[in-house]
Amino acid sequence: MKQWLEKIRSFEWKDPMVIILVCLLVFLVTGTSIKGCLQMTAERKTVCIDGAFGGSFKGYEGIVNEAEVTGKLVDELAALLEKDRDFIVIRTDRSKTVSERVEMIRNTDASLVLSIHADGSLDPSASGMRNSVMKTGDVHRDDSIRFAQCIADAFSGSLDVHNGTMLYKPLEGGVVSRKDTDLTDTTVYTYDTWSIMDCEKVTVVSDLCYVTCQKDVDTWCHEEGYRKAAGLYYRAIRNYYGLQ
Repeated sequence: MKQWLEKIRSFEWKDPMVIILVCLLVFLVTGTSIKGCLQMTAERKTVCIDGAFGGSFKGYEGIVNEAEVTGKLVDELAALLEKDRDFIVIRTDRSKTVSERVEMIRNTDASLVLSIHADGSLDPSASGMRNSVMKTGDVHRDDSIRFAQCIADAFSGSLDVHNGTMLYKPLEGGVVSRKDTDLTDTTVYTYDTWSIMDCEKVTVVSDLCYVTCQKDVDTWCHEEGYRKAAGLYYRAIRNYYGLQ
């Protein structure tokens, strides 16, 4: 060790060639580090998580209300994504209107939008998950279907899952006619769909469960259930991007 120290002290550090070589080494090391950081940033995926309702808006009200379910689930999912260096997470402001949230999403770099909802029914036996994709003719429909399938695969075995398109046709007096189609129906309807789909990003609206069904509520609407559901959505998002 002493011999090595003596050799280092005796080295001609003022030699111009040595200085050039040292500078070149520093440049290469620094450049590689910067390139690595830039590459890592460029490869990160920006995901927007939208929780339906909030503030004074409760959504469907049953054994629990929809806003409570979506708020707690979004908190859990966002926390998982924020810990993952593959993602940049954007959350919408749940106190804003849908049109305001749509405009906000449009102005982001998000490549994927997951809008989390819960369902409700007068039939207390109605249960399960429903994922709604973008309607036929939308430039993002195929990717929306692929993401919905990733969600269905992640939740497979945990509950019944239906993927399809939910369409609405305005009628007189503020009433709407609703039409649900499956993914094989490629008809271009004149109906509208979920307003959040207007954000011009790949979007899936996912109703986790029915707040009017005791079975669904017992399965998902508590701390452990929200944590489990968030983990499955997280898995679906990673699978969508091909991340193992």
